[in-house]
Amino acid sequence: MRQYYFEQFVLAIKSAGFISSKLINSQNALDFAYVVFLKLALSGEVEKTEIKRYTAKWFVMSILTGRYSGSPETRMDADIRNINEKGVVKYLTEIEAADLSPAFWEFALPQRLETPNSSAPALSTYFAAQIVNGDKGLFSATSTVRDLYGASDVHHIFPKHYLQQQQALNNRSIYNQVANYTYLDTPINIAVGDKAPNVYFKDAFESAESTGHVFGYPMTVSELEKNLTQNCIPLGVKDWNYNDYQDKFLVQRRKMMAKKIEEYYKKL
Repeated sequence: MRQYYFEQFVLAIKSAGFISSKLINSQNALDFAYVVFLKLALSGEVEKTEIKRYTAKWFVMSILTGRYSGSPETRMDADIRNINEKGVVKYLTEIEAADLSPAFWEFALPQRLETPNSSAPALSTYFAAQIVNGDKGLFSATSTVRDLYGASDVHHIFPKHYLQQQQALNNRSIYNQVANYTYLDTPINIAVGDKAPNVYFKDAFESAESTGHVFGYPMTVSELEKNLTQNCIPLGVKDWNYNDYQDKFLVQRRKMMAKKIEEYYKKL
């Protein structure tokens, strides 16, 4: 154990957007990522400047695939043997080909976002992607997701109380779907209240067009559209109500979130 190695490892994980322990829902994945870091640091397999990048990539791959859930000891033992035999880079490439195929990004990952579990690995990785990208919070021209994470609660895009008023949607597993979550400033959250999306999003667009401001922030229509895209919110939301929540909004947003995660991973 060396303090320098551990500090560099922590920086590697933070560089992937996992800036808080609340975002890390697999201690096993974190532990094994440190094994990978030490292997790279001591073996000379890659340039020193590449060690953090491959460590971060291994960690995110492990989180997304749930690699060390279930029977972690067996998987870790096999991974150590393969790393010793093939090296981290070659073995990681093989894992990506097997477990992160186009089918994973297009079908499996959106399915993993079909959950009310707020600690779902796919959701944590989505927020990490937003943090790395420097994405702004919803309707914000200044506050980033990095700023808001831990300092603000997540917001229900289709407000919880609004959905609860509909008998068919008054179920925690429905209105608390993770694809219904986003970060925004608390004052904006209060201003939105329990309004339907086709009310408050339409108001936001009309305000951007007529005054150049949205909830007090300077924002043009094009900037507002960019802000929605950063937060993986379909532009059609300004015309949607509770009838469109499950079959349109959630389906489209899961696909957008999965695409953002894919682009983020491939840039690590």
